[in-house]
Amino acid sequence: MALRTVATAALLCAMGASPALPQTPGSNVLMTQCNPQAYNNAAESGFRVTPYKSGQRTILAMEYQNEAITPATAVVFGLVSGGRLVGVGEDDGMFSRNAVIEHNVMLSQEIPVGRPTQCVVLRIRYANGMGWFNPAPPTF
Repeated sequence: MALRTVATAALLCAMGASPALPQTPGSNVLMTQCNPQAYNNAAESGFRVTPYKSGQRTILAMEYQNEAITPATAVVFGLVSGGRLVGVGEDDGMFSRNAVIEHNVMLSQEIPVGRPTQCVVLRIRYANGMGWFNPAPPTF
């Protein structure tokens, strides 16, 4: 079984496709990209941020879709490394069903880029006032 998984991953890479990103069950958010990237907050001003210890920050270059029937108005993402939550970022807007959302999301912490990571959905707020919370969120 493990050999089949390795062979499948190797075949996908050889074909130019990457294995699917891990998803957060029950979130109704389909993530197709989540790449942590260094961001110089002092040199670039594309974000509303509060002052931090340094100008160096980390953003998540995100691409995702809301698969819920109701539009989402906020999605909170977590970045996990080594099984622990290392940063949190929120994307606000009006995210209709199946619309592709491509945003950079500022993280709450300075994260060294280059470590193996995974993104998870922590919570969602919907336009009708309802919400979804990850029932088993990772911890800091």
